[in-house]
Amino acid sequence: MYDFEVDRVAEEILRRGVKRVLLQFPEGLRGRALSIVKRLSERVDAEFLVSGDPCYGACDLPLWQGRSLGVDLIVHYGHSPMMEETNPPVLYVEARAEVDVEEVVRRAVPLLGGAKVVG
Repeated sequence: MYDFEVDRVAEEILRRGVKRVLLQFPEGLRGRALSIVKRLSERVDAEFLVSGDPCYGACDLPLWQGRSLGVDLIVHYGHSPMMEETNPPVLYVEARAEVDVEEVVRRAVPLLGGAKVVG
């Protein structure tokens, strides 16, 4: 349903040589955290921590939490990059939906019968 770019994240962890990673998810994606940790753990030898704090967007990064936990990298899921220079560094993963929009629209059109165009 979503592309969590697990291979790209794993490659970046290996490239940077990090050993401790904090994963941050917005509320709607947090239920997938354990699955993502499992998939990442199969690819790289690193310790993964999941932030339990609320996340209200790309500007709401757990930088203080990351520094307190001694992480080498924060992976922020669900939003586009916002801040470039951070400590610790942040890797943004937009988690784009993997849906065929044309198919959804095609199926919705019959349900919209009788509707008027406004505007």
